[in-house]
Amino acid sequence: MQGALRALFGCQSARDYWFPEIRSLGGAILMLSLVLYPYVYLLARSAFLAQSRTLMEAARGLGRSGRGALLRVAVPMARPAILGGVARAPMETLADFATVNVNFWITRDDANLDPQSGGLVIWDKCAPREWDFAAYNGEAAPIREFLARSKARSVRVPYRANRAVIFDSDLFHETDRMDFKPGYENRRINVTLLYGRRKTH
Repeated sequence: MQGALRALFGCQSARDYWFPEIRSLGGAILMLSLVLYPYVYLLARSAFLAQSRTLMEAARGLGRSGRGALLRVAVPMARPAILGGVARAPMETLADFATVNVNFWITRDDANLDPQSGGLVIWDKCAPREWDFAAYNGEAAPIREFLARSKARSVRVPYRANRAVIFDSDLFHETDRMDFKPGYENRRINVTLLYGRRKTH
């Protein structure tokens, strides 16, 4: 494949290639959009699938076109889910650049099949100040290497309904392994509140 592309475009060395600058504002917007769009898509899709087809048929019967019925009936009914997804995306983007992280869980305890897991794993090492957002939220391998080199120790906080965990958001942390019962009502739901802004110097 690479040989075919080089032959097609006449590229002989790395200098002949051109790629847009990914480490830029536009590149960050593109990458975060690709990563976070499922938040909006999945919630919107569920909202549209939950709507009754008879509502669209009634709108068509009252003279609305297919597009008109979509814009005047289906979209307004799905608006809370769409706005929820849109609000969730920037929360995920900014999650690790706060000063204080308040995390609590609201799914019932009986949904968790392993009472010793399903919560958070928090290490006692903060991200280096010189790390930018991409490094702090990038591939896991460099982060694991840093934690091993720093001899970081982790604390596992098991899942409990209504348990709140308050910690320095600069500490490396991740969601623990999960084993919850199947079904929509048993999905692990957490609420994250972020305060302050991470200092970079």
